Amino acid sequence: MSPDKYSAEGVLESLRLGLPPSNFGRMFTVGRDVELSEIDRVFGNNDAHARLIQGNYGEGKSHMLEIIGEIAKQKDYLVADVTLDSRNGIRFNRMDQIATSVCRNITFAGAAEPGIGSVFQRFIESNEKSSIYQLTSSSLRLGVSNWANSAPLSPKRNIIRDAFYVPRASGWINWYEKNYSQSWQMLNDLENIAVLSGFKGFVLLFDEFEDVITNLNNRTWQEKAFENFFRFTNPEQFVGKVFFGVTPEFSRKTIQLMSSKYFGNINEAKGQLDNIPKFRLKPLTLSDYQILADRVCEFHALAYEWDAIRLAREGGLDKQAELAFHARGMTSTRLIVQSMVDWLDALYEEQATRA
Repeated sequence: MSPDKYSAEGVLESLRLGLPPSNFGRMFTVGRDVELSEIDRVFGNNDAHARLIQGNYGEGKSHMLEIIGEIAKQKDYLVADVTLDSRNGIRFNRMDQIATSVCRNITFAGAAEPGIGSVFQRFIESNEKSSIYQLTSSSLRLGVSNWANSAPLSPKRNIIRDAFYVPRASGWINWYEKNYSQSWQMLNDLENIAVLSGFKGFVLLFDEFEDVITNLNNRTWQEKAFENFFRFTNPEQFVGKVFFGVTPEFSRKTIQLMSSKYFGNINEAKGQLDNIPKFRLKPLTLSDYQILADRVCEFHALAYEWDAIRLAREGGLDKQAELAFHARGMTSTRLIVQSMVDWLDALYEEQATRA
């Protein structure tokens, strides 16, 4: 996908906010050859299905999860990403909130729009009517059936979306009853509906996962959240590939939390954490950041139609990258990129004033 003026503006806005740029993350990925090779290997075999992406704040975990999602879609997987936020209704102890967030965000390459409705449409187009009985989740069967029996622009489709997008009981789905059994059934059947719809499988991405430690300030909730975590990372209990963005201290902090609040089996938890494959994001070098500065400059030039590359070079782009690098430290990719965008914004305003 080649960027145009409008997509370049969107990319820059994401970078200003410290967010990974959707759909163009690979173009802003530098110094990550080892990590990218590992991701390709993950999608090339059927080994352990869970991974911990380890990095400090601002080091690129969210960006790497975005890249994993892009690669997964290119390789023909269904993909859903969830950013945990206990203060705004995405709590990991509440599987109704997780399930409906997945349904809102699930997508694939070429999808008309994100959301479970596009998945239903793909399933219907790829299967005979009787294939619906191969789905084990009653909510997915009902969703597909109702989607097939409604017109594309009918109000009924909005009712179906609402039933899957909002964590509450509807006429035929109750996401939280019986210890969230319908939520888990639906999540475990996404691999199945993916394969039946012609995809290679289902990939689930969890960002800001340490929200369960820092913001979920309730012992009972934290205990349930880690019960869910260990269920997701057990291939006998959850089917699909799942990635979690965490800090390098996550395993230690998890055991410390479980010990201090007296929940869970510590030895069993240690064993499970040790067995989850991990890869640690290495810090980027100054050379990497200078390449990244060039990339940001190219998008700035495209977005605002000015001679950014020449003028930024004359204005000391490499020097600005170096200053940002030394000021922010090697592990603050997010802040370094934000400072480069701010510098280019100021240079653009200066040039516009002179004109």
